[in-house]
Amino acid sequence: MSVTNLVKNLQNCIKNKSHFGKNFAIIGAGVSGLISAYFLHLCGASLTIYESGEGVCHGGSAGFQNGGQLSFGHVDSIASIQNLRSIFSLSCYIKVNFNLLFKRQFVKYALQYVKNCLPQKRKQNLQELANLANLSKRVFYDIFLQNFGDDNLSGCHYNTGGTIHYFYNQKYFLQKIKHYTSLGLNFKILTAQQAVEMENALCNVSGLCGGIYFEEDNSINCKLMCEKIYQILQNSGQVKFIFNHSFLHNKDYKIENGKIIALTQQKNFDCFIFTNGSGVNNLLSQVHNAALPQIYSMKGYSFDVDVSYSSYAPQIALTDSKRRIVYSVQNRYNASQNNDYNTFTNLSFLRVAGFADFTHNPSPRQIDKRIKYLYKSFLQSFRSLKQSTASNFWCGERPSTPTSVPLIIGEEQINISNCIIASGHTNLGLTLSFATACKIVGFLSLSDL
Repeated sequence: MSVTNLVKNLQNCIKNKSHFGKNFAIIGAGVSGLISAYFLHLCGASLTIYESGEGVCHGGSAGFQNGGQLSFGHVDSIASIQNLRSIFSLSCYIKVNFNLLFKRQFVKYALQYVKNCLPQKRKQNLQELANLANLSKRVFYDIFLQNFGDDNLSGCHYNTGGTIHYFYNQKYFLQKIKHYTSLGLNFKILTAQQAVEMENALCNVSGLCGGIYFEEDNSINCKLMCEKIYQILQNSGQVKFIFNHSFLHNKDYKIENGKIIALTQQKNFDCFIFTNGSGVNNLLSQVHNAALPQIYSMKGYSFDVDVSYSSYAPQIALTDSKRRIVYSVQNRYNASQNNDYNTFTNLSFLRVAGFADFTHNPSPRQIDKRIKYLYKSFLQSFRSLKQSTASNFWCGERPSTPTSVPLIIGEEQINISNCIIASGHTNLGLTLSFATACKIVGFLSLSDL
C-alpha cells in the first residue's frame, strides 16, 4: 500500500474498532513494541506484552536513553563507503571488536553490510528509509498527536523547534545538500551566520561552515513517552504486561503447520508480533529464509548535561555531522521523589548521544573510554558548557540490519500465517516506530487470522 493508503487504513481501523476484536501477543516492550501496542489498542485489540526486562524500555534497551530526535525530515544508513573507511581507519565514530570476526553470525551480518555499502544498494536503502520516515511523519502528525493528547505530550518534553545539522567541511556540506535533494526531502540551507542566528549555541563551534535545517524534525524524551504509553495501556484493562520473560522458541512457543503455537498459555493468540531487537534472530533461525538479514545489536552511548542555569545551552535539537552526535534539550523528572511522570522540576538537561559500535558486552573500561570521547566531542562544540555537570552515562543496544532499513515482514516472507517481525531500526528506532506500527496494522487488516 502507498503511504496515503496505509495512513487511511490505520485511521479506518481506529474508527471501526470491532475490526480488531482479537488477541495479540507482542514480544518486546521497547519503543517499537509499545507504539505498535498503542495503535493496536486504539484499534480495539486485546494485547499481552512480553518483555525480558523489568519494565518498559529498560536500562539496556534502545529507548531508555537515546538521543530523542524524531528525524522525519532526513534519513541516513550506517551502510556507506564512508563508514566502511571509518571502520578500517579506526575512526572514533564506529568501533569494531574484531574478535567478532570469529563468530559465524557476525560474519554473515558483516558480509551483508559490506554489500549494502555499494552506491546502488545504498541509494535503494536510503529511498526506502525516506519512504518509511515520510510514513512515520504522517502517522505521528495526523494520528498519534490527535489521540495522545496535549497533556500527555507536554509531559514527554516534546520540542517542535526543528533540527539543525551543522557542518565543518564545505565539500561534505555540499554533498549532503545534493544527497537530501535527491531524496526529495524538505530542508533549508543555512550559512554559518544564519545557523548561529537560529541557534546561538553554535557561536562557539570552531570551523562552522554552514547548516541544514529540518523544520519537521522534532525531539521528545523517548523514555517518558514510553512510560506514558505504558500507563495508558495498563489502565485500559485490555492490555496485560508480563515482565522478565523472554518468550523463547521451544520453551514458550513452537512452530507447527505454518503457525506459531504458544506453549505457556492456556489459550493461543491470533497473532504474535516480535519487536524484541536481536531476539528475533531466535525466530529467524527457524524460518530458513537465506534472503532475510540478521539483526545485530550495535552499541550506542549517551549522557546528560545539566544546563539549567546556562544561557549558552542549545534551544533546539542539533546534529554534529562530523562526529555523528545528536543533542536535544529536555526537562528532568525526579522519579525517586514522585512517581507521577507529569510532575517535573524546573531543571533542564542536554541529552548527548552518539556512536554505533560493533561490539558485544563491552567491558566497563571500554564503555568509559567511549563515554569520555563522547564528552570530549561535546566540549569541542560547546566549550561554554564545560562547567556544566554531566551525569546518567549510558551504553545500550541499537538493533540493526545491514541495510539500516528495519525488518518489517509477515507471512509472505516467513511462511508463518500468524506472525509479524518488526526489528532492526538501528539509530532511527524512535523515528521509524510510527511507520512500523502503521505497517503492522496494515498486515493485520489484510490477513485472515
